Amino acid sequence: MNRCAVVIGVNKTGDLPILQGAASGAQEFADWAKSQGIEVALLTDDNESSVSLSDIKGAIRSFVQKKTYSQLIVFFSGHGILRGQEYELWLLSGAPDDTNEAVNVFGSIWLARNTGIPHIVVISDACRSRPNSTRLSQVQGGEIFPNESPKSPRPAVDVFYATLPGDPALEATATDAVKNYRGIFTECLLKGLKGEVPEVIVDIGDKKSNETRLVVPSWELQPYLVDEVPKVASSISIKLQQDPDIRVESHLPKFLAEVTTKSPKLLVEPKSPTPPTSTPILMDLLSAEPPPEKRYRSRTQDRISSRKAAAPIKRGLSESALYESADKITIDAVSRLLDAKGRQSFETRTGFTVVGAQPVRATAFGSKCELFMDFGAYQIRVHESENISFPQSLLVQFSEGQGIPLAVLPGFIGTIVVEDGHVVNVTYLPSRHTNKYSEYEIVAKEIDKRRAYVAVAARNGSFRLDSRSDAHEGARFLRTMKSIDPTLGLYAAYAYAQAGDFEGVASVYEYMSYESAPIFYDVALLANKLPHQLIESNNQHLLAPFCPMLTQGWALLNTDNTGLPSVVRNVQRELVPGLWTTFGPKGVDILCSAIEIGELV
Repeated sequence: MNRCAVVIGVNKTGDLPILQGAASGAQEFADWAKSQGIEVALLTDDNESSVSLSDIKGAIRSFVQKKTYSQLIVFFSGHGILRGQEYELWLLSGAPDDTNEAVNVFGSIWLARNTGIPHIVVISDACRSRPNSTRLSQVQGGEIFPNESPKSPRPAVDVFYATLPGDPALEATATDAVKNYRGIFTECLLKGLKGEVPEVIVDIGDKKSNETRLVVPSWELQPYLVDEVPKVASSISIKLQQDPDIRVESHLPKFLAEVTTKSPKLLVEPKSPTPPTSTPILMDLLSAEPPPEKRYRSRTQDRISSRKAAAPIKRGLSESALYESADKITIDAVSRLLDAKGRQSFETRTGFTVVGAQPVRATAFGSKCELFMDFGAYQIRVHESENISFPQSLLVQFSEGQGIPLAVLPGFIGTIVVEDGHVVNVTYLPSRHTNKYSEYEIVAKEIDKRRAYVAVAARNGSFRLDSRSDAHEGARFLRTMKSIDPTLGLYAAYAYAQAGDFEGVASVYEYMSYESAPIFYDVALLANKLPHQLIESNNQHLLAPFCPMLTQGWALLNTDNTGLPSVVRNVQRELVPGLWTTFGPKGVDILCSAIEIGELV
């Protein structure tokens, strides 16, 4: 393979505490890469240097333009923050004084899929903590890959994060998190890449000619790192839990390292290549046949077992398969979501039920929204607008001050589920006495199966599937019921996008464009169909709400901001981490004012 790597290490960022091992960890990784024959561009702030966004973009552009590489690795060690779920920023030397001096990781991965390089590997050894100051919360960063038209082949993208976004690191401030920072992830990773961990080594040599060729593929590193990093962290008394978050799409002949047979650490017989095809917990949810025995497993055990091939998709989720394949925490979470049923109808045939929180304000342009209690839950009745049949967007504020923007779908009742102050689920169902309600009654159990699938995929606070095959099959599974619950189409679009299947995203968008209801903003964003207002034939299709519904969609807005209203763009700093886009009290006040005067509809 002709391989290249851009290796970045930043010890000092603004007034944040200076890291001790970021630049040196980057140097160690670069040394390993060079020993593999990988062409390396090393960017660190050693010797009073600095690292800028333009430096990284230039290094990546030079590799992409050559069009000769089969693999590109991007390694970062330094400060990281989470603006929202799947919206991670790597902070560079000029941040936060310059709000652009950071790397938008998810947005960069999105653009990397268009480069034509068959294998992209992103490695992030950084804290994933929330901004602890207004200055940090205003950092937006930029993408490091060029914005090119899609090329073949569509790459396999492997992403290695040092921590999970759902771990305590998310709750720790940047200052607290960095006190416990060590280059543990880089240390463990390099051990595996150097051939010092026998269980990650695979023999891909020709058995007939008795040829041995030992390599380390991404899917073997995944369970090793998920198991090893927490052990090393606890052994040196780091209070901040470190659970890696690793997403692997690649398969043979792609690999990360080649190991010499002379390595003294190679003490066991290398394995034959058996790459995983899917994640068992998700695929079991789609199987009508339960596993042979109950498996109440830990998260680490689930990840380790993900190397094994799972059963093929069959007839859909059975309740027994769900309860026998998931851990106890997941079972409880899925049960709560499936039990959260909204009101079946309003006099206006359109509205929302809120479970787990008290709504104190519901604002929609030119429309009356009534708040009341009924059937033990809070209800929001949405009336027709004075200017249009129904408003497109609704902003619901809860008693704690936070608020969520939602699409108003005429003839649908939305159910909002809140746990511990965070919106964890939003669903839509046809209102009783509409034509689609009779369709829903026939397929109600199938709808619940797909909602359970979503609940498992979003169990770490963001919707994602662990492999490309999961993403393709998951998208196909979800989209079949999107006319009954449109949020299934929303999730299907994200699943297609994760797999790099933009034709699949386009098909979801095209379907929604033929419906009379507004198109979800996220679907238009993923399908590259912004700006904000769309005209097709003689029908006017508006996007709703006025911004992405899932927080992870915000990370893509820097690649094309034309569809984001300016008032929304200005309150991005008020985003609260979570699965569904949620604004803090200040942001809610600004947006409500904009809705009331018709700036947002």
